[in-house]
Amino acid sequence: MSELKVNKITPRDGTDVTLGESGDTFTVPAGATIVNSGTATGFASSGDMGGTMTAHIIPDTNAAYDLGNAEYKIRHLFLSDNTLYLGDEATIKADGTAIVIQDLKTGDLHLDNTQRAGNSVDGTNGSWTFQEGADELYLLNNISGKKYKINLTEI
Repeated sequence: MSELKVNKITPRDGTDVTLGESGDTFTVPAGATIVNSGTATGFASSGDMGGTMTAHIIPDTNAAYDLGNAEYKIRHLFLSDNTLYLGDEATIKADGTAIVIQDLKTGDLHLDNTQRAGNSVDGTNGSWTFQEGADELYLLNNISGKKYKINLTEI
């Protein structure tokens, strides 16, 4: 493998610079920066992607790429107060300090405010679980262990 080191490549007015051919791989050392002026295409990275984002991240193929994987997960995801779209119709939104999920489908429903100030009615904390049976709904107190059946009236 031959090596060429240059400080700068400057094309003449109206010309393009071509490096390699389709399928070639270029290695950029750690700490180096590649700046895409918006006209370059086909960038792929297999290393440090640190830096500042100056454009949208738009994949070239629909539903083909992941963010993280089962072994290497993304630690934090900071989003503005806009909407997170899941599939074609499901959304998760922020509304002040509330998270809005329309048509939430869940198994047991766990409610717990023991890690923050008490509720707005009597100032106490609790930890409860709603469970569904074939014909009944149940409410379990996760602190005392007491169980309640909710009386339902068919309408």
